[in-house]
Amino acid sequence: MSNITIYHNPACGTSRNTLEMIRNSGTETDHYPLSGNSANAR
Repeated sequence: MSNITIYHNPACGTSRNTLEMIRNSGTETDHYPLSGNSANAR
């Protein structure tokens, strides 16, 4: 299986649920918590 990268907002229920579904599927993840303006730091 391929590895999924997710930029995760722990304060967001949808983000938490998505991360949980991915983990429950057995797929490995690289997840990076988002906070503040980190999404704009690219």
